[in-house]
Amino acid sequence: MADRPYPWVVGTYEAGTRNNPVLLKLQSLARKRWGFRNLGTYVVRNMNSHPVLSTHAIPAAADQGYGNTAEERKKAIQACTWYVEYAKELDVVCIHDYAAVPPRAWRCDRNEWKAFPNGELGPTYRGLHVELGKRALAMTAKEWEAVWRSLPRPPKL
Repeated sequence: MADRPYPWVVGTYEAGTRNNPVLLKLQSLARKRWGFRNLGTYVVRNMNSHPVLSTHAIPAAADQGYGNTAEERKKAIQACTWYVEYAKELDVVCIHDYAAVPPRAWRCDRNEWKAFPNGELGPTYRGLHVELGKRALAMTAKEWEAVWRSLPRPPKL
């Protein structure tokens, strides 16, 4: 059963002209909480392996990379769990977990994880791809941060 509609259906959006302060705030908070790095956001490009505009171009997507240790993987799994648990509050609409075996993706319109064993998510790397919806992106960074800080903090790993 769908939780809420996925807002970024291919062909329904256009490239933005600058980064969104809410995405930058997401990256800053995720770096502090889980130590993520390689934090890519706004870039006008097509999806990997697909000839359609990426959600990074809107900009609505943030990549959150991490290292090769088991501890860093545990933090990424914790982040995935936390993002899904509070997806409505944060307006998270999609997560790609590229390092899962097989790679997997969660979306708000199916409210569950789906495996992609044949490379459909693109190249595998140690990172997450997190997309925010229109409600989050319409907020100020300060408003969105207040939502983040109002939610229960996961235990320190």
